[in-house]
Amino acid sequence: MVSRPILCPNDATEDHELDSWSPSPANYWWRPKNGSRYPHSGRLLPGDVLLFQPLKPGWLQSLIIGHQSKRYEKEHAGYTHAAIYVGYDGLLCEAEFPGGVHLSNLDEKLEDCCMTVRRPVGLTRNLRRAIARGAVEHRNTRYGWEKLLQERFLPESLRERLQPPITGEGAEAVVKSLICSTLCSRALLRGGVPVLPPDRGLVLPAWLSKTPQLEDIDVGWRTVLWADPGTGKVPTASLKPVNRADAGRILRELAYFRWIGNGRRKGTELGDWLWAQGEFRKRYQVIE
Repeated sequence: MVSRPILCPNDATEDHELDSWSPSPANYWWRPKNGSRYPHSGRLLPGDVLLFQPLKPGWLQSLIIGHQSKRYEKEHAGYTHAAIYVGYDGLLCEAEFPGGVHLSNLDEKLEDCCMTVRRPVGLTRNLRRAIARGAVEHRNTRYGWEKLLQERFLPESLRERLQPPITGEGAEAVVKSLICSTLCSRALLRGGVPVLPPDRGLVLPAWLSKTPQLEDIDVGWRTVLWADPGTGKVPTASLKPVNRADAGRILRELAYFRWIGNGRRKGTELGDWLWAQGEFRKRYQVIE
């Protein structure tokens, strides 16, 4: 059996790709340390599912692992958290206790966890982005701690009656709370990817690790090497070339996620567009 690609902070290998980025004070979600190892976000795509396995499980994580071990193999049961990769330098969307659904970054996750990346099979770029948007649009939904209690203590027949519909008419209207893996399953549906387990029970991180609807992706590490903070300049060679059509799309996406990140639901303010333009110039170079 071929071992699946897993990124762990204690990996011994030093064979990393060297890249560089300009410091970005406005980029509040992504501030990796200079010289630190970082997952190669250039190989990640919006809509990817990120699964996290704690190096030293706490009491709650141990309970999750123990419960999942009753239904899933050891290689899957060890994953206790899941998130959707949104894009743009390590931004992800997740549901955590007690804060609920919020935006976060890979820095905060990889200090004490290993990560596996899984990707929906055969999706177009637009469908992958639909998954990312589907996760982000649940922002500020409260954490569904009661779902974990139901999964742990109630009999299967009663759990099925209490489980809200994942598909069909009215499915979105009943979303009042989410855990990490149900956030992922609902976001994946926006891309046309159903990931319900065979027993149609609660979607858990272990099932996201096992489902054939997703495939493992080998991301690998790279080393962060920031540009000179004194000048703030980035060599032209380090800017990613894009054509004008892609430039417009990237600007719209940046403004959209800035808008969502600030908690707004309607419209895109001028400040978001100006911020997006500034971030664009730090990363991309328009070519004819």
